[in-house]
Amino acid sequence: MKLLLLSVPSILLLAAVDAAPNVIADYRIRNPDITPALGRGYSLTSYDVLSTCLQFDEKTEPTYNYDYEMLEFTSNGEQLAAGSASMKESVSWAFIKGTISKSVSSNKEQEKHFVSTRMATERYYSSIDEKTATLMPDALALIQRGDLIGFFQACGSGYIRSIRRTAELAAVFEYSSSSATLAKEMAAELTGASASSNSTGSDSKKKITIKGFGLGLNTKGSDTLVAKTLDEYHAAVKYAFRSMQDPSVGMVHGVEVLSWMNNLQFQNAVKFQRTEEIEWVLPKNEAGDDIVGANKIRSVVQGRQIAAAVVSSDGVITSPAVYDSVYVEAIEVKAITMINAEFITGLEAYYRNEMYTVTKFIACKGKVKALMALGQSHFYLQDHTTMVLTESTRADAWTVKEASDIMSNAAHLNKRMQSLKNFVKYFYGTCSSLISQHSDDGSMTKYWWDIPECMPTSDGLPSSPGIPTIDCLEQGGKDFTYTPGMKGSSGVLKCEAQAEVALPGAAPSTTTTGMHNFLDRYCMPEIDHSLSRQ
Repeated sequence: MKLLLLSVPSILLLAAVDAAPNVIADYRIRNPDITPALGRGYSLTSYDVLSTCLQFDEKTEPTYNYDYEMLEFTSNGEQLAAGSASMKESVSWAFIKGTISKSVSSNKEQEKHFVSTRMATERYYSSIDEKTATLMPDALALIQRGDLIGFFQACGSGYIRSIRRTAELAAVFEYSSSSATLAKEMAAELTGASASSNSTGSDSKKKITIKGFGLGLNTKGSDTLVAKTLDEYHAAVKYAFRSMQDPSVGMVHGVEVLSWMNNLQFQNAVKFQRTEEIEWVLPKNEAGDDIVGANKIRSVVQGRQIAAAVVSSDGVITSPAVYDSVYVEAIEVKAITMINAEFITGLEAYYRNEMYTVTKFIACKGKVKALMALGQSHFYLQDHTTMVLTESTRADAWTVKEASDIMSNAAHLNKRMQSLKNFVKYFYGTCSSLISQHSDDGSMTKYWWDIPECMPTSDGLPSSPGIPTIDCLEQGGKDFTYTPGMKGSSGVLKCEAQAEVALPGAAPSTTTTGMHNFLDRYCMPEIDHSLSRQ
């Protein structure tokens, strides 16, 4: 998880609030299991796509890049000419090379000639027209009642303003014949390199393999993606080109995330202004002394004294001293609020992940038990962290029996549940409450790192006992432990690295570290039929 650095000076953090929009263009947004959409909230701390908090009527007109390339390959799969960098970096390049390599190795009796084509479009500058955008009613209601913590939990620290999409259509033409010359001449019908492109032989064959990426297949003409002739291929290209122009289709290649602080409606709704710095203090008795053990009351930080206390002849304070209030300027209120927003979204992401881990453990345990009852204890499980259709190996696989030994150990589930309880009760709940208590109608006046309860954790190592750290918010691989304090003193909350998950009496796996990793890889459990049973 990306976290704020404590060593960054406040002036740099203030500048960061009004920084340029963030562009996310890697695995964090290209995961096909998430659904980025214009107006949805986004957390730059946890990289989570959250609720849709901004609605709009219009989008800006997008711009398109278009690319069409063709490459020829010899019978042994070698390129006749160097391809462009864009083609080799495209999502279809693996398909092209894989299809040709498979054909070369499968049948070596005939001579072959290959032609690959790739058509790609990239659509960008398709963004929300902010003249027509408004906050969703429920999101606005959270702001209006001063619940900015709830707003950031639901909407993140920013929102998706624009999306860059890409779509591709790739094809591999395989021409085979007993004659290498004839196979090459057959390919000329596509490349147009020879007038003898109509040459054929009795054993000549042509095969067309097509694969689309990011296309819409629910419109008229989608059946044309199955091509056996050159005319059918041209029809597929025309259909794909029309599909690529649909603004709602295409693989997400990158998103532009804008901080809520750069949204005029958000700023207007929160009404950031110069605010008295808030503190919570013990009430005082008539003598002006703190009442030890009483509940703290909301107050403001006192500045210079502008009037002394008035004391009667018998020593009774008839009028307390008067002090100037200490103010936080509006620009810093904005900075504090947005910096705290990132921290809050990180806490929320950790909570969701821990809660999901507990529920997934319970569900996975039942599924593994069912597989054992079906007599499938010696089958290998599918590793869900690998790409679909990726070749697996036994050296990096677990059987149903091995997973059952892990899931049957009640201590594993109890430890996850206790860690979640400690996190929520002694960290998340307490910290969020104090951030809220140091807020004025939602505008926050105290940085999270200045609140001890928001940094209570320790790594628990003998070399650095009790030292606060924010490393505990790294998702996965940590256990929260709590040791109650003596009467009248607070307890100690620590986060400690999870032990590697290993079978009883066996060495730990070199690739499965911690319960989170184990659950991510093998739950919900599925049999990997690409590997034979043990």
